[in-house]
Amino acid sequence: MASILGAVLCGIGLGIVFSNNGSMGGTDMNLDNFNITDAVVLLLLLICMLNCYKRGLVLSLFRLCSSVLSLLLGWKLYPIVSKVLRGSDAIYGGLKGFINHSLNLDGIMQEQTLEAQTKLIDSLHLPDFLLRGLVDNNNPVLYNVLHVDQINDYIVSYLANVCINVLSFSCKTPACNSENIFFCSHFCCKFKR
Repeated sequence: MASILGAVLCGIGLGIVFSNNGSMGGTDMNLDNFNITDAVVLLLLLICMLNCYKRGLVLSLFRLCSSVLSLLLGWKLYPIVSKVLRGSDAIYGGLKGFINHSLNLDGIMQEQTLEAQTKLIDSLHLPDFLLRGLVDNNNPVLYNVLHVDQINDYIVSYLANVCINVLSFSCKTPACNSENIFFCSHFCCKFKR
């Protein structure tokens, strides 16, 4: 039974892989579009299939059901955990202070033009997706949501909210383990110069 479940999951995975390359769900394999991402997905599917076979059907289904239940619980608990973390001055305020100190935003001039603010944001040593998010959301509406009125407060509050979201996402389920804690600490340390 475990091998049947593994074969079904493998078939679904192959369908997803090849449909994303413009194929017909794996029935007409076009190897011209086969790339490293496809190879990685196929390798992961093979590893998962072998693990399911070794573990057995009942244990594999139990693990699948517990993962789905954990995701559903997390989806329901995420707003509550996020609100508690944002409401804690020790956590949220401490995180804002850490980000402000790490990015050295205390002495920046409060530029009023959008072009100067964009230039300031682009000069920060942050990953591209965070820079794009900061630039795209630099508007009066988000300033009101974050209760800020200056560019440095906006940057610090925006990044603190991103960190709180990552933290509440990783801590919201029973799957809070050492890998999630390592990811959060590694993510927060990216703000250091």
